[in-house]
Amino acid sequence: MANQDLIPDHPLAEQDATNHNAEGLHQFADYLRRTSDTLSTAVVEVAAEVAMRINAWARFKNRLGRKVIELGNWLRKDFQDTKQAKEKLTKVTMAKLKG
Repeated sequence: MANQDLIPDHPLAEQDATNHNAEGLHQFADYLRRTSDTLSTAVVEVAAEVAMRINAWARFKNRLGRKVIELGNWLRKDFQDTKQAKEKLTKVTMAKLKG
């Protein structure tokens, strides 16, 4: 078959025309795009909800950690005060010995 036989008589008219198959493909693509957008939106909403819950959990742990640190600092205060007093006494003693 010659190439000439394959070229339509009015190529521009055929390019501009749509057939039922092409129209069906376009509608199916539109449906997939809308469904994809809906699914994407749902996935983003679920991800945002999970992120908010994780963020809330992280904030709670942060507040709890700060309170535990405050408690630890309170518990260590007597030890630190005693240690600092000993260090100060040692420095004073060494200064007197140096004369």
